[in-house]
Amino acid sequence: MSERDKAVLAALVRMVDQYLTVGEELDTLSMSAGQNALRILADAGLVDYDGGRCGTWTQAGRDQITRS
Repeated sequence: MSERDKAVLAALVRMVDQYLTVGEELDTLSMSAGQNALRILADAGLVDYDGGRCGTWTQAGRDQITRS
């Protein structure tokens, strides 16, 4: 993964943490942008997401949040 890709992924983590985190869950708010964000983070191993409305951070995702 390039440095630019890492920076974009880190920005997405911060945005999802700020706008989609509800308690321990990530809620897409039934928006396609939220669903796409969780899908991208799931592909990177940062989120557990099955394509529905909600997901959760993996340990790697939580670690990424603390590094941001």
